[in-house]
Amino acid sequence: MKVNHYEDCGESNVDSRRRTIVSLCSLLVNLLPFLTYSLLVLQQHGTVTNFWPFAIFYAFRHSALLLFRDWARQYQELGKIGLVSGLLGAFCGLFGALSPVGWDLSAVGLGLASSLFPTAVNQGKRVTANRGSARRQHSLSEQLMQLVLIGALLLAVVLFHRPVIDFTILFSASLAALVGGQYWRLPVHVPKHIYWGNYLLAGVLFAALFVIRVGRSVGIGQPIAWGVALLALFLALLMILLLANWHRPLAAPLYYQQAMFYGVCGQYWSMYSTIFVGAVAGVKLYYLVIVAYLAAILFGRPFAKIVYRYLPGDRLTINLALTALGIGLTFWLPSYFLGIFLIRTFASQVRQQTISEYETATGNCQTSYIANYYYLTVGGLTAQLVMWTALLAFLKSNGVGSVLAAYAGHRLSIGALPAINSTHLLLAGYMLAYTAWLAVSRWCQRKH
Repeated sequence: MKVNHYEDCGESNVDSRRRTIVSLCSLLVNLLPFLTYSLLVLQQHGTVTNFWPFAIFYAFRHSALLLFRDWARQYQELGKIGLVSGLLGAFCGLFGALSPVGWDLSAVGLGLASSLFPTAVNQGKRVTANRGSARRQHSLSEQLMQLVLIGALLLAVVLFHRPVIDFTILFSASLAALVGGQYWRLPVHVPKHIYWGNYLLAGVLFAALFVIRVGRSVGIGQPIAWGVALLALFLALLMILLLANWHRPLAAPLYYQQAMFYGVCGQYWSMYSTIFVGAVAGVKLYYLVIVAYLAAILFGRPFAKIVYRYLPGDRLTINLALTALGIGLTFWLPSYFLGIFLIRTFASQVRQQTISEYETATGNCQTSYIANYYYLTVGGLTAQLVMWTALLAFLKSNGVGSVLAAYAGHRLSIGALPAINSTHLLLAGYMLAYTAWLAVSRWCQRKH
């Protein structure tokens, strides 16, 4: 496969700056749409039309890699498709104030971009690392500057509440990444083999997440119940296909159990924090969850290295233990944000370790990051299924609306706190049980 010249061994200062720009743009494309479409929901002014963009974005974001699975072996082309989609989506979003259709179209493009482009960037990092390329490590001051820059942009989005500002930033980030990363030089080829099963699965997943997101935004429990049923159908189909070797399973069962771990625990912040923090403690505190997540992205790896230096035991054991600690910290609101930081940091370390072990076992570093995505999807969506099923059961179908409407209307939902806490307990219990099961499985493998 043709490789861009900026992935050659050795790295100049220009290459380093280009990589930094691409990484920052990837972070913006990944994170900023969540804030943008959340603000559209909060500024609904009694109209339903502002609910659709977030639902469309959310559904496309989670189904994009299935829709474009036939390009999985050309990750750079996947990145270009994502960036072009992001450019078009952000451009359409600039005209959303004139017609809500612009926001709907923007959600399609940015939903694809937020999934495809960051995945391509991360897969490129894996390929570069396996080639032994020398990459300059960013100092703490440089990482802090990145955090300040990203934080300032996100703060501007929150303070000004102007969608045109958000879409201008996204358009600029997509354009900078497209040119700076030189994705624009790549031709995009149509795969020789089209697997229609991918599109069937992606369609079921899209429908499930779309109706869940609509119900969540509008505050109606019935669409969520329909979405949960579709999500269960999707997971059943996907598990059958994974067991049938359709997605080329990892080298050993333990690898894909570890690959699912990030989905089970690492996506906790986005699945549950809206309800637990947003509806119970208020929208402003919910923004601190995003700050904790962002801090984990920028500082999680160096923090983990310090922890490995001083704590005894192998890395997987430390990762699992500190992820479990993070889950425990989410039961107290003042420590909730530290818990999110620990979960995101150490679940991500498990993911990176799993990918490295997979590459060592199979020799496949060209699609290693993407291959793990399918198992991560099973883990993440199963945890989401547990959460929504529990919330529907504890609140009953009619009660879900009060919680979701509280979030959308800047109101608190104190009356629903017992049911929300019960859901929290059940979901955290599921995550802790999975963590313990993975630790025991690893111990048994080493023993034998």
